[in-house]
Amino acid sequence: MRYSLAKMSHEHYLQALAWTGLLAVLVLAAYMRFTAVNDSIVLHPYRGDAAVYYTTAYNLHKYGVYSRNRNTIIRQQDSPAPTPDAFATPGYPLFLEPFVSTPPDSQTFRSVALWQAAIGTITVLLTFMFFRRISKLWVALLAAALVAISPHLVNTTIYLLSETVFAFWLMLAALVFALHQRGDRWYYPSLVLAGVLFGIAALTRPVVEFFPVALVFLLFTSQPRPQAARGAAILVFGFMLTWAPWLVRNHISVGHSGDPTVLISSLHQGMYPGMMYHDDPASQGYAYYADPSYAAENRSLGTATQAILGQFARHPAKELYWYLAGKPLLLWSWTLVAGSGDIFIYPTFLSPYSTGAPLFLFTHALMYGLHWMLVILALIASLAVWTRYARRYLNGPQIVAARMVSLLLFYNTAVLMVLSPYVRYSIPFLPFEFGMAALAAYMLGNDAKTLRARSRNDAIRKKQNQ
Repeated sequence: MRYSLAKMSHEHYLQALAWTGLLAVLVLAAYMRFTAVNDSIVLHPYRGDAAVYYTTAYNLHKYGVYSRNRNTIIRQQDSPAPTPDAFATPGYPLFLEPFVSTPPDSQTFRSVALWQAAIGTITVLLTFMFFRRISKLWVALLAAALVAISPHLVNTTIYLLSETVFAFWLMLAALVFALHQRGDRWYYPSLVLAGVLFGIAALTRPVVEFFPVALVFLLFTSQPRPQAARGAAILVFGFMLTWAPWLVRNHISVGHSGDPTVLISSLHQGMYPGMMYHDDPASQGYAYYADPSYAAENRSLGTATQAILGQFARHPAKELYWYLAGKPLLLWSWTLVAGSGDIFIYPTFLSPYSTGAPLFLFTHALMYGLHWMLVILALIASLAVWTRYARRYLNGPQIVAARMVSLLLFYNTAVLMVLSPYVRYSIPFLPFEFGMAALAAYMLGNDAKTLRARSRNDAIRKKQNQ
């Protein structure tokens, strides 16, 4: 009885320690994100995708028209209402719309960044909650801590780009999906809500628009067929509740389901090995600028496909290696290709990461040193959860949730192996990578402990027999 009470007291102590650790991680996450916003200066933040998002939100706010036409900002009072388009999905512009009532100014960018810092901090908590459903308390805590200090995730909050918001919706959708295994009361509500949330995530970044197909596969491999069929129907229904209105709007406003130019450009820009034109390092990330044939080849899906097939015909081995190995390695690498180097997407004049702030320098060095080990550990766990080995450490519901993460990471990699593997596109998936890395560390650590104990027992047995 005394031993049992001591054990309970020890467990309560460890739990109290873990919850205290979680609070410290959340404070750390908030401090780093809000400090990054306050102490960073982005040079000309109204550029590239940020300009598209800002202008679309501005036109939506002022004219009630969804369009990226910049004439309304340039000409302002003299500009008529713009023509509708479907260039960017509406998730992030709708998030921006309450902030964007004037042409671009520093206060608007700061307000958005502060909200993104708060959203990024909440994503740390969601990461903990999700991976707590998969494994031990300390595994979830380690995953949350890695998300809290990740330089890529911290730094994306300062830009008017969709990464931070997309990561939030993705993690929330994953958490709600995992709840469908808590019992009959949770099954249908969690699946329909997960479908809605994955739909919102797809509207924020369309890369996941076909991920519900993978979730349907997961349901059929983890549940009896009749139950899986009902669950899949509910999930897809929830997804279409948010995705279908965008398709209907596009057919009404622009005459087709979407703007194919983004897909064509991403497909074509991804054909250059190493993202370089003729292996010229000066063109890395912007190979299409150096390619005189790009404009002609980028006119349609047909011309882009012909250009890619031509590349394969001229350099089959090189292109095959690029698509099968080079792209995944680049996608999950550290330095932002087509960015400003290291963790910076746009040129950043001041940043705690460049001005010598000790905490930022330390966490940057730590995460940089751990980078490829975390990628490898995440890959190990993502493969292991599909084998019997995982059942040593995870029960049925935990395995289903872990397999969902595995599918998500492999799905994103597979899609960007076909398209352009910019490192920026992997950033919203880092919380899942870190969680799987923590899970692999737990499983491999326990294996090592078991082997040491077995070796010690064998040595004792051998000594006794002598």
